[in-house]
This record gives sequence, structure tokens and C-alpha cells, in this order.
Amino acid sequence: MRVHILAAAASLLTLAVSSPALAANFDAAAANRGFTALKTYNLIVFNDLTTNQETEGKTFVGGNLNIKDASGNNGAYQSYLKGPAGTKSSTFGLTVGKNVTGGDLHLQNSSGGQVGGSLQNNSTDFNGDATLNLGGTGSVKNQNGAIVNQNVAGLASSIATTRSSMMSDLKELSKGLAGLTATDTLTNPNNGALVFSVAKANTDLAVFTLADFSGLANKRLEYSLNGAKTVIINVTGTSLTLPASVNFSNAAGAGATVLWNFANATSLDFSAQMFNGSILAPLATNVKTGNYIEGAAVFDTFNAMNGEVHLSVANSGTSYAGTYVFPTSTAVPEPASWTIMIAGFGLLGASLRMARRRRPSVRDRIAA
Repeated sequence: MRVHILAAAASLLTLAVSSPALAANFDAAAANRGFTALKTYNLIVFNDLTTNQETEGKTFVGGNLNIKDASGNNGAYQSYLKGPAGTKSSTFGLTVGKNVTGGDLHLQNSSGGQVGGSLQNNSTDFNGDATLNLGGTGSVKNQNGAIVNQNVAGLASSIATTRSSMMSDLKELSKGLAGLTATDTLTNPNNGALVFSVAKANTDLAVFTLADFSGLANKRLEYSLNGAKTVIINVTGTSLTLPASVNFSNAAGAGATVLWNFANATSLDFSAQMFNGSILAPLATNVKTGNYIEGAAVFDTFNAMNGEVHLSVANSGTSYAGTYVFPTSTAVPEPASWTIMIAGFGLLGASLRMARRRRPSVRDRIAA
């Protein structure tokens, strides 16, 4: 009997200790740096970006910027730094790790840039005074008072280092978010809408989970955030296409609070639909858009950006502004784990009491 009790206690304690609130190999500090990157950039692409559109906020491209339209012809890409009226950013609006190829590059609103390689595109011009640093060479068509520095030593390696650390942090963030337990579910008020409805008022964190986009066809998507400061929507699928019949309703500005996390997705097709919400898809290498994204966006490779990427709030400089961060102290067991541990300790205690009752006393041993 005692052996069975000890075995059960050991099993319970093992289960409790092996089920912490955060995985033992999860780096909360790295994930929180990922949150910072989301708040800093409007668009982050670890490798190549192919587009003929525009980005309103800061853009980071770890590979090549290929300025091409959907048919593969040279197009035009505009990098903005849209902030409050009358302000001027002292930071680079565009960072490219390797080369700029294809069509015309327009650096607007005094949006300077840094390119680890060379300008191999049709033309580059500035609207407002700014600085463009090149690790290689390139010519500028309309300089308009801008400063162009060529063959800047160490620039390519510096951008590569930033890319490596940011990629690691954002992957860790996506993994951490995917491990969060859902707190709320979609509601269907029978009026053709699906509502991400947060039950608790003014909560710091609300979490939804979807398997894919299949249940969204012919639906109007709405957010009812109830004052939530951060809303995470985890989508677990790997190859996803947003139905053309989906549309967002009354969702302007949602990207500042709502973050869609595609932790496993390698292929994402957003069709020709506008998408209101920030996007974290660090493994996605096949990404297509045909309309704008409103909020921060992160992809491995963005091979068909046929729609613009907007800030969450126009002319604010804000892409994502959720306030939740992961606790960086040592992970502690969840309430359920505490219950299991207490049960285990209780069984151990019972076993020890039984052993003491069965052990002969000193008086009995002397009498014997």
C-alpha cells in the first residue's frame, strides 16, 4: 500500500513541476523586445520584399527591396514617415539589408534611409531633406537637398546584426503568444457578423483562438474590445487564404490594440480585402495582399505586397501600441499545478504517517 501511495505522490509532483505557466525554454525578455519592434516599425520583412505600393511608417527589409508590380514589371514604392503635423523624424524611414532593385523609390516626408547594398533600381528621389546611407553605390535622380553617403563601412553587417536579433525576438514573441490560453470566444449575433467580443471590461489581455479562416466566409468581422488594452488572436493554421467575402466593419484603429498571431503559417493570402489589425507571421514565406493592412506587420518574406501598409491611426506614427508584456521573473506554477502539487504532498504526508504508526516504539523494542 505504501509503495502505491509513494508512486502516486511522485507522479503528481512530477506532473505539477513539468507544467509551469511558461515553457522552461521560453525567453520572456526576448519576446518583450519583439513587442518593442512591433511598436517601432510599421512593416518588418526578414528577407525580400516585392512591392509597388507604399508604407506609411518605418519599414525594415532584411533582404532585397524589389520594386515590381503584380505582373513583375517595374513599379514605384513610396516610403513615408507619417507623424503628427509639423513634426520631422530624426530616424530612417526605410532600412534595406541588401539591394534596391526594380522601379522608382520615393522617400517622402523627409524619410531618409539606409541600404546595406546598392541602388540598382530605375531611380530614387527625395521629397524633403534627409540622409541616405549606402553600403555600396547608387545614384539619386532628385536629391532635393538630401545627403547621400556611399560605401559606408560596416553598414551591411550592422543591418544584418539588427535583422538577426529582431528575427529571433519576434519568433520568440510569436511562440509565447501562441502558448496563451484563450480567454474569450467569437460571438455570432445572427446578423451576418462575427464579433471578437471581450467579456471583461478594461482587461490587460484578452486572447482568442482560431484554427483557420474557414468559418469567416460571408461574414462581417467586428471588434467589441470593451476597453481591453491588448487583444491577441491566435490562428493555428499553416496555409491560409482570407475569403474574398469577408470584410471588417467599424474596425478603424484596431491595429493599435489587436494583434493577429500566425505562429505556424508559412503561406498567407489576404485576397483583395483590407485587414484591420496588426499581423505577426514570422515564418510566412509566401504572402500576398491586394488591399491595405492597417497596423504593424511582420513576415519572413513578403513576395506580393499589392496593397499599402498603413499606420493604425493616420498621421500618428503609431502602428501597434498594445501594453501587455510577458513577466520576466522565474515562471511559477499555474493554479491547477498548485492543486496537483498540494495533492502530491498530501499523499507523501499520509505515507509517512502510516510508516510511523507501523514502526515499533522504543518501549516495544526493549520489551522484545
